[in-house]
Amino acid sequence: MNLDFKPALILVTIFLLIAFWGKIHGSGSTPPIKNKEGVASTQAVASLEKLSPPFQLVEEYFKTLQASKGKKLVKFEKSAYTPFFAETEKFNSELRRIKKQAYQ
Repeated sequence: MNLDFKPALILVTIFLLIAFWGKIHGSGSTPPIKNKEGVASTQAVASLEKLSPPFQLVEEYFKTLQASKGKKLVKFEKSAYTPFFAETEKFNSELRRIKKQAYQ
């Protein structure tokens, strides 16, 4: 996949991976997926590790992307699913960097 013309696609893809992972494990605002016993996963006691996608999964996906102008994996460690609220300055800074890189 060549992302030279749309580098922001990486950021969107990462958010989609995180959102999908959250739905599987019953977190977020959408209805949880029920397990094979028919119990909603939000009814079970879950550890924090089960509510977030493992960063290793994100890193592995990131390695498969090709971008001749370069690529950078950015971690928003304090914001869970809403980095634009919890880490506003960092999020906006990354968007400005992506825009600048895309339209040089």
